Amino acid sequence: MKGKKLVPQGTANIYFETNLKESPIFDESKLTPVQAQVFSRLSSIAQDKIREGYGVVIADLKNNRQICSFNMEKYRLPDSAIESFARHLLPMIQEYYSKEENMREFEAYMAKQGKGNANKNDKK
Repeated sequence: MKGKKLVPQGTANIYFETNLKESPIFDESKLTPVQAQVFSRLSSIAQDKIREGYGVVIADLKNNRQICSFNMEKYRLPDSAIESFARHLLPMIQEYYSKEENMREFEAYMAKQGKGNANKNDKK
């Protein structure tokens, strides 16, 4: 596949919500050859987002593979995204464990894992 372009039609730029205050400083001189080629073909808006520190993955949709990524080596979800996800899940978790049958299944699972009864002190 020599000579094949690394940014074929059918690519997607996936931007990750990022805490820009904690993002490392982007250094274009440290790009790999593949990253440099892909970066040079991106729009100026996409390049600016990468320079700002956003985590970005460039994916080849046709071949279902990642071409390269930028700013992902130290990527961490921002606290706001984690908190939002937790707020969304909490009601479902509370509802699930409010049912006695689900609690029995959980206790059986914990016993099988060798962790005993996780809530034995909480029982009435």
